Amino acid sequence: MGTVGSIMNFANNVMGAVAPIVTGMIVGSTHSFTNAFLVAGVVLLTGVASFVFLLAGLSRFRNRWGNFRCRFRCQERVRQCTNI
Repeated sequence: MGTVGSIMNFANNVMGAVAPIVTGMIVGSTHSFTNAFLVAGVVLLTGVASFVFLLAGLSRFRNRWGNFRCRFRCQERVRQCTNI
């Protein structure tokens, strides 16, 4: 989880620096913001689709983690009962 989060943060920061440069290049060559907004929209929709598909995979991880925590807590309770 931490590695994926750090990679996503790095990519977001790089895109935050690259986006104004690309927008300026597009506006400079076409003298219109229309194509720049279209490119931004395509990048946005690609990001939304990626997030939706990656989120489905993360929910399975959360369920497994939740089950692990439950088993651990149950084992702790059994250990406490046997120590009494």
